[in-house]
Amino acid sequence: MKSYQAVYQILAKETDYISGEKIAEELSLTRTSIWKAIKRLEQEGIEIDSIKNKGYKLMNGDLILPEILEENLPIKVSFKPETRSTQLDAKEAIEKLLEYIEPHDLGEWPLQLQQLKAERPVTQAGEEGLTPQIVIDYINNH
Repeated sequence: MKSYQAVYQILAKETDYISGEKIAEELSLTRTSIWKAIKRLEQEGIEIDSIKNKGYKLMNGDLILPEILEENLPIKVSFKPETRSTQLDAKEAIEKLLEYIEPHDLGEWPLQLQQLKAERPVTQAGEEGLTPQIVIDYINNH
């Protein structure tokens, strides 16, 4: 894991400000390395508040760490540092998930998707039954 990812994990766990010195001790890094990691997180769009003699606090933003997601998902998670469209990447990932669900039994979740799929049969040539957008809507509503 890269140092900025480790710093993010520490900040995400804290509810109050944490000093750069304490983060540096916990990660066995220099305070300069912590400062560089904070700057990298800010470049990634993470909002971090910094108060002199008090420390850093995560204010807003998420850092997606593939290895942590993989621990909780039955599929491989990949990370694209550069992409033409996150929406297209998400659609592609959901399409792969739908392909995976067909032949595999993953418990209750696939059953819910199978029921959803039964509710959305293909009715005309060229019309999709269960699309990535339908899956996203389903996830957001359940």
